[in-house]
Amino acid sequence: MGARRKSLEERNTLEERNTRSVGATDKAFRLESVRSVVGHLKEQGEIVACYEAGPTGYGLARVLTALGVKCVVVAPSLIPKRPGGDRVKTDRRDAKRLAELLRAGELTPVWVPKEEDEALRDLVRAREDRKEDLLRARHRVTKFLLRHGI
Repeated sequence: MGARRKSLEERNTLEERNTRSVGATDKAFRLESVRSVVGHLKEQGEIVACYEAGPTGYGLARVLTALGVKCVVVAPSLIPKRPGGDRVKTDRRDAKRLAELLRAGELTPVWVPKEEDEALRDLVRAREDRKEDLLRARHRVTKFLLRHGI
């Protein structure tokens, strides 16, 4: 399952080791959209989902787990690459590749933090960003004063 802020890409892996597209959606990442997709796929059997960790956080993993779906979150740096690399990168291709790698057992999951842990991480990152901003502002002022001989 590819997760972007504006869309969900669905994939279904069959026992014969081939990947069949269930369909791409342009549904926004909302709880009711996820429930709809999961409800549709649960009718066909057990669901195992995976997606790349990214800026949208781990909310999707928590929602899928609450809906009874096994969900694997993978760091993009831990996804095996093909020799030569892919020149065209699309949500559909990414979802297909993730489904194939998940089926083959070649994905390494990352820890999905609880909401409280993720909130603390966000707070720490925001504090670090503000400290960097402050340091840059101080340097700009110092350089300005130095250029003007003050």
